[in-house]
Amino acid sequence: IDRLKHDGNSRRARRARAASSLFRQIVFAPSEALTIRERAPRVEVSFSGPRRSQRPCPDGLDPSRADDQIIWDLLIYAEEIGAGTVMLLTDDINIMLTAKAHAVPVLPIPDAWLLPPEPDERDKRIAELDRRLKRHEEAAPRIVLSVTDATGELIEAARIAVTRYEDLPREQTERVVQAAMARYPMITDFSSPARLASFMPPAVGFHWQPPAPDEVEQYRQDYAAWEERLREFLSRYPRVLEQATRRTGLVLTLENAGGAPAANLVVELEAQGGILFDPPRADEAKTRKARGDAGLRMPPSPPRGKWVHAGVVGQLGFLDAARQAELSVQGIVQSLGTPMFPDHLPPDIFIPRMPEPRDRHAFYWKRGKPSQLADTWALECGEFRHQVHAESLEVSLFFPRGATGTNAGVQCTVTASNLVEPLRQVIPVRIEQVGGDAEAKCLSLINGL
Repeated sequence: IDRLKHDGNSRRARRARAASSLFRQIVFAPSEALTIRERAPRVEVSFSGPRRSQRPCPDGLDPSRADDQIIWDLLIYAEEIGAGTVMLLTDDINIMLTAKAHAVPVLPIPDAWLLPPEPDERDKRIAELDRRLKRHEEAAPRIVLSVTDATGELIEAARIAVTRYEDLPREQTERVVQAAMARYPMITDFSSPARLASFMPPAVGFHWQPPAPDEVEQYRQDYAAWEERLREFLSRYPRVLEQATRRTGLVLTLENAGGAPAANLVVELEAQGGILFDPPRADEAKTRKARGDAGLRMPPSPPRGKWVHAGVVGQLGFLDAARQAELSVQGIVQSLGTPMFPDHLPPDIFIPRMPEPRDRHAFYWKRGKPSQLADTWALECGEFRHQVHAESLEVSLFFPRGATGTNAGVQCTVTASNLVEPLRQVIPVRIEQVGGDAEAKCLSLINGL
């Protein structure tokens, strides 16, 4: 230990100096014993006195070896003190074996008491490089990606629950058509409505004129065409219903939680496992068209009759036509007095306009906004600011008919010119499929018209 005290500023030298200080306290302590624990159990540390026993070295021990010398000293010490148990406290396997061979109890040092190995110069160099890298990363952007469902709840995986609808057989199609015709029957009676006649006494001079035969015939043809269109709609509506269940939505949120803006940021999304990205919908009308509801129309309206006066006034319908003609003439006269280039137009309307400059903090589609199903998307941002706000992207996933499998995913890759390493994250997508009742869905849609 005296030799190790002067071994530089290593951890071993520091501990040797601490041990030497403890030994000094023992030497100058009363009775040359230092109490380091008072009770449960009481622990004293002292130096063994001069060996009084002349016991010869047992067979199998070599006094010139340090480990064997320790075992010999323990045997002599146990013989001198008589009472009590003498144990060897060590973590050295070799001396443990020697102690057991000479019936000396061994108490292994617990692993929790042992210090980790002291780092060498290579370890110190690695630790220094790690500290430098950490400081560099703290001064760089750090992109964090989170995924939520349509309700805003954080999710680890997306889910597409597909309901399969088989095409309607002919008899089911006819049942649905008959139900629609029963709910919206074709009008065949165009006689004077009794409820209106009671409010139009004969003395007034009006009588009911049914619609013209050609109007009635056109109505019948339109109704028959509506019936055929309904059959055609029902032939494809089960697939339209299924297409709607083959979609799911999620929201990807990007945040720069680092210490610097991300320059020239690019976000690339790749659909894997048979799924595709649905093009972003501009409005509900497009969504309804994609869902197929827009293909179903109400039946045609029946022609209306007229109340006709027997006197000079003539038909009420003629008054309406005259009023429309008057408005048309007024419109023509007004348009003749309107200049070709009205004064309210801006003076620079015919000057070519330069496109608005891009906001370098905003996200833009890298190859234009998608208008069709695709398996890749890409967005870009000139400078994604840090610690300011998050950017959210709504993503609609589509599992096409004919695709197989139950597992898919979305690979998200984020790169930037000053990003230490790209962010790569896969969002799992689970596919589930169950059967559905197409006839019940068709009847429900017709009843809701």
